[in-house]
Amino acid sequence: MPDFGVSHALTQAQIADLEAYVLSLNGVDRTQITNPGIEPKEFFYMLVGILSAIFLLAGLFWYLMKLLKI
Repeated sequence: MPDFGVSHALTQAQIADLEAYVLSLNGVDRTQITNPGIEPKEFFYMLVGILSAIFLLAGLFWYLMKLLKI
């Protein structure tokens, strides 16, 4: 295991090397990644919508079970 020094943190170059190594293990060519994903704001709104729907359905299920006394 490499020595991380006093701060126990990786340098920028070490992080880049680690990222390249993990991508090579997965067979991904870093230069071919043109669209790495969705925008953070879009992801946030999608996550809020999905979690809201899950909580709404869970609450509805709980209410129906309480109403039917099951």
